[in-house]
Amino acid sequence: MEKKKYTLKDFFSNLFWAFKWVFSFSKFESFLLFATYLIRALIPIASSYLFALMLTTFTGFLAENSPGFYSLLTRITPIALIYLVVNLIQSLNENANFYLKSKLNIFYDNQIYLEVYKKISTIDFEKHEDAKFNDKIKKATENIDRVTSLYDEIFVLISNAVGVIGSSLILLKFHPFMLLFVIIFSMPSTVLQLKSTLRRRKMYESMVQLNRSFWYASENLTTDKQLYEVRANNLSKRISDYMQRKMDIKNEKEFGYYKDYAKKSSRLAIFDAQDILFGLMIMQKILVSGGTIGDLSFYWGRATNVTSLIRNTLTSLVFLFDRSKVLEYVRDIMEFENCIKTGEVVVSSKMPPKIEFDKVSFKYPGSSKYVLKDLSIVLNPFDEVALVGLNGAGKTTLIKLLLRFYDPTSGVIKINGTPLSQIDLLSYYSVIGILFQDFNKYPFLTIKESLLLNKTRYSHKSIEEALDFSDILDTVKSLPKKAEHRLSKWFTNGMNFSKGQEQKLALARIIFRNAPLLILDEPTSSIDSNAEFKIFNKIYKSFSSKTIVVISHRFNTIRSAKKIYVLKNGRIVEEGNHDELMAKQGQYYKSFNLQAEGYKSISSTAPDQVIQTA
Repeated sequence: MEKKKYTLKDFFSNLFWAFKWVFSFSKFESFLLFATYLIRALIPIASSYLFALMLTTFTGFLAENSPGFYSLLTRITPIALIYLVVNLIQSLNENANFYLKSKLNIFYDNQIYLEVYKKISTIDFEKHEDAKFNDKIKKATENIDRVTSLYDEIFVLISNAVGVIGSSLILLKFHPFMLLFVIIFSMPSTVLQLKSTLRRRKMYESMVQLNRSFWYASENLTTDKQLYEVRANNLSKRISDYMQRKMDIKNEKEFGYYKDYAKKSSRLAIFDAQDILFGLMIMQKILVSGGTIGDLSFYWGRATNVTSLIRNTLTSLVFLFDRSKVLEYVRDIMEFENCIKTGEVVVSSKMPPKIEFDKVSFKYPGSSKYVLKDLSIVLNPFDEVALVGLNGAGKTTLIKLLLRFYDPTSGVIKINGTPLSQIDLLSYYSVIGILFQDFNKYPFLTIKESLLLNKTRYSHKSIEEALDFSDILDTVKSLPKKAEHRLSKWFTNGMNFSKGQEQKLALARIIFRNAPLLILDEPTSSIDSNAEFKIFNKIYKSFSSKTIVVISHRFNTIRSAKKIYVLKNGRIVEEGNHDELMAKQGQYYKSFNLQAEGYKSISSTAPDQVIQTA
């Protein structure tokens, strides 16, 4: 696929979008920041003019042979006071500029980060599971800070442009050809600067994969869970050697760039004589047309100043053009419109909803293979249901459709008789408590905070009950800070739980949520069999007022379910309770016996013969 050419129209469109977005967070501060940049552009001209005026006054005083220092003071003091005031304004303006930029970079940069992450969290799962779009998300998150930096750079560009225009008009009025010479002599170093900027950008772009490889390798030498395997298998030297090779490539590229820049910059040293040429031109003009030493100082300063301002303005323009390209990743994310939109029908949170799958078929976007085919299931309020089947049978996909992470390819899912597409998702999710097999750990939160993610009202007793239910209360109580511990050694006094303990804590979060519909996807896969038995006994005995859906390949966790659905190739092939399915001597019967035999025998059972999760 041919890469889209980045045009000036794209450039101005992205720039305007970024400016408008940041401006919406900081209208008042933006006006003040813009004012400080304008003052920064104009102050040097005023300061230079007043200094030249003092020189002219002093040389005029000397030419008059006027006696007494007091006489000089009476002439020069008013100008000197104005000069001091202007310099004081410049100093205060720079402090204000620093303060406003800091506020912009700290507060609004963080706000923009938050807005982007919030948006990403709402994007359709179809896109999250798409490799190309996922890469776009990654690039967007890597370039969020560019938004505010470009916002500031726009002001810098305007400031430089105002300085160029002001100084150019002064030079044009003084000597028409002076401005032409200034532009000509500033071009070589400006072109070098522009080319170097573009080359540096391309160099760092070419090292993106290299830097990622280096970073992932470093994780293996610094993260404790990865370090276990590295140290036990004596891999530290191999990985550090790998990192060294990557570092050598990076160093060679960077050193080559700076060496080349220094070489080319040295060749342009001859153009440093431009200041002398400007001075001679001004002197010649003053001798012919008349003028003072103050005029020489003022116009010479403007000629030197406009040279650097032209270079800075063009460099800022190239910087903006180059950096604005990556804004498209952030902009695409922020302007993305989901295909799955929430409905308006609110679900009652007082009792479990009735759920119907009516001839539902589904295939993932871009795939021709159906994961679910003509599937019909009814989950009545207070049902206890288990889903079993081989890997790829469609169990996890069924849950994704139930949560409306995807819409069915055909057929309809109904909640209390209303199509799921018409249901208000916020109210719908409020009645669901789900524990995925790949559960979140929230190591940045304390144990207590992680439990309170979905609740604002609670009691200490309810927290302990949830922890006790999932057989983790005694462990938490044994910790020095109890439920105020963070579960990561990255934090002071933090500690790491075992995988089984982490899963118990994740289960406690879902129990504490106390939602009417409880969905458990391999909820005890990392928990020992004794604790698993205790937990599931509690689940089936204590939650008669809830609908319970369990996905598991361990038959001792599902045999107590009132209804078991056996999935194969996206279809329901068997249904009934444990006794009924065993009596049929079908797929469930065979898999149950295979697993039971596996527990009895030391030899392992072939994994493709045992019912497992999708």
